[in-house]
Amino acid sequence: MVTAAGTLSLIEDVLRDTLADSATFRTMTGAADRTAALARIHLERLPDPADEAEVYSRAEMEAYWPYAIVATDTEEGASYRRDAASSWLVDATLWLMLGRQVPDGYDDAQADLEFKNYVGKILDELCDLADTGEADGVSYLQFVSMDVIAGPFRSIEDDVAGKGEEQAVIVAVKVENVVKS
Repeated sequence: MVTAAGTLSLIEDVLRDTLADSATFRTMTGAADRTAALARIHLERLPDPADEAEVYSRAEMEAYWPYAIVATDTEEGASYRRDAASSWLVDATLWLMLGRQVPDGYDDAQADLEFKNYVGKILDELCDLADTGEADGVSYLQFVSMDVIAGPFRSIEDDVAGKGEEQAVIVAVKVENVVKS
């Protein structure tokens, strides 16, 4: 397994750690602890569908739901710049995608409201964790802003075989002045 090294990967890793300590993310994913929560947070994308399929099977998605994906923004990415003290600083925009299966037995309005409640509480907790800086030897991401850039939205039915319906949201998380590792 490849471990994070270099500023870009380390920033993504710290966002994963921060999200794993969100109590609401743990509740949404059924994770009992940090290790279980980290298993629900993927870097860059979900693993490819089995057997080189073009779409995930319903069973595959049910194994992933609910999940998070952390990635570097493909358009804004990151910039490196030198400050007056000749230190290199990094500004970056990360994407945080949260996804879950639409619960059975809910009408659309109930499912959307419940998901927005989860998302809102998770974002609130990320802000609170950023304010604390660290806990139990785990550093939390010191971001400067978060913007919900897409969603909450529903998946396209063709994305998942067997018509599994997903709710998702994409959040842009911006960091500035991170000292190059």
